Amino acid sequence: MIVTVSNGGPVCPNEFTSSLHATCNQPDVTYSWTRVGSVFWLLDGADQTKVGAGTYILTVQNAQRCMISAQTEITTYPASEPRIVVPETGCGTVHVSLTDSSPFTNIVWRVANGTVVRGQGSPSADVDPAPEASSGGLWINLTADMAGSGCHVESTSHVVAITGSGEAEISTSPSTCSNTLNMASVEGITGAAYSWSVANGSIVSGNGTPSIEYVANGAGNVTLSVNMTSGSCVVSGMTMVAVQSGPNITRPPGSVSISSGQRTTLSVDADGANLQFNWYRGVAPDRTQLVASGQDRYFTTPPLTTTTSYWVEAWNACGADQSATATVMMAGRRRAASH
Repeated sequence: MIVTVSNGGPVCPNEFTSSLHATCNQPDVTYSWTRVGSVFWLLDGADQTKVGAGTYILTVQNAQRCMISAQTEITTYPASEPRIVVPETGCGTVHVSLTDSSPFTNIVWRVANGTVVRGQGSPSADVDPAPEASSGGLWINLTADMAGSGCHVESTSHVVAITGSGEAEISTSPSTCSNTLNMASVEGITGAAYSWSVANGSIVSGNGTPSIEYVANGAGNVTLSVNMTSGSCVVSGMTMVAVQSGPNITRPPGSVSISSGQRTTLSVDADGANLQFNWYRGVAPDRTQLVASGQDRYFTTPPLTTTTSYWVEAWNACGADQSATATVMMAGRRRAASH
């Protein structure tokens, strides 16, 4: 007795689309199929349809109760799960993408609580959340066919938490000088419209984009504000920038008379933030003899035996102011100042 078995070829994972076939060179035989590893799988008949992957054993018995067995294996087409990149949170249009599109065809993005507005059928897409996404989340997954086999595969579903509004962080310098060009920027949202405003300042360029240039108009604080609008989503931000002023000397060092060989301390008062003081020997604005530099508004001379002149310059990041010349004279003497 000779038996021949065959099958209908590979199947896609979890599908039952293949078949089994058997022939025998003797008449009046019975055919029984079992599946390896499945205790309850037992079917009679030479041909079987709607079977899945596995190893199948056929037992043929003739009228004399002689038996013969044969087996065949139905394999599974290789298949990969599509992997997609989806943000954890979003506001306005959400961008999603397939990490590797090469194994897949017939890509379909599937969305709950939203609408695919761009890119349906392609490896990346833009999705607009529906109003109900703010409470139920935006659910996204993808189905596709495997190139070659045509097996239908599906990605894991991901949920994006959607907020109706949010707060934007504005990046800029914490302080500036009046009429100095500055930059301010926010992290952009795909497809958003940008509207900036500046109190106590002026926008030089960039309004309508994520980054602007601005200047402060005067003393006080500059208030920067931005609104980013994408669909029903509005993200706002605000920050304060301190405007520093240039130094203003309100009391210059005064002339003084000392005895020969003595020291004296000169001082200056000035308005302005983060001031530095450069003290010079000589007549203002001669800077050839720097004698002290730093935050100290006081300067103590060395012992002097001749009349000597000094002056001071107050400065910060926003400018400088010079004092008048102070003269240290020797008591009881009239001599020309030493510069």
